[in-house]
Amino acid sequence: MAIKEISDKSWLSYKSLLTADFDDLPLPANLEYFGTLDLIVDYIPNEKLLSCLRDWLRNNREKSIYYYLTECVGAKHTYYEIDTEDLTVENLQKINPLENLFVGKQFDWAIYIHHEGQLHIAGEESLYQCLKKVDNGN
Repeated sequence: MAIKEISDKSWLSYKSLLTADFDDLPLPANLEYFGTLDLIVDYIPNEKLLSCLRDWLRNNREKSIYYYLTECVGAKHTYYEIDTEDLTVENLQKINPLENLFVGKQFDWAIYIHHEGQLHIAGEESLYQCLKKVDNGN
């Protein structure tokens, strides 16, 4: 299955790594913050950015990631696991996300997509550099 709904167990583990006030940036305090990419992202990154992310995940042998919606409407499910190969615009559109997080399953990196279209990256400098190349049009 491309997108698998999961329980809140992984979210609660991730949330325990956050600072007490994580409303602005829900990124773990133990991860180095590498910066913001000011992209025009309407919650779903474009295919060029997702392709870069998939390549980075493959190079780092990550078969799947956690995908958390940090805003939700009604009783909508908010916790997912997505296989690396299924991390596509089409699949993310099925979820119809609001603000969201892409998170490594070891909680060693995270990408937060803010409602203003910014990507905040923490944990892995190589991930930041990879996505920054897309940001710069390379």
